Amino acid sequence: MAVIRKAQASMEYLLVAGLITLVILPSIYIFYSYSHRSNEEIARAWLTGLEHK
Repeated sequence: MAVIRKAQASMEYLLVAGLITLVILPSIYIFYSYSHRSNEEIARAWLTGLEHK
């Protein structure tokens, strides 16, 4: 019975770790894409501002 409990705990740990990974990895990608796009827009706006001066 103790072996089944350990196996269940290990399986639950793996499932939780997998779900956390499935949430974190796309979040990192979305954040990176958003920040990269924002930096490009800031640079473009700065260059446009220089053109008008």
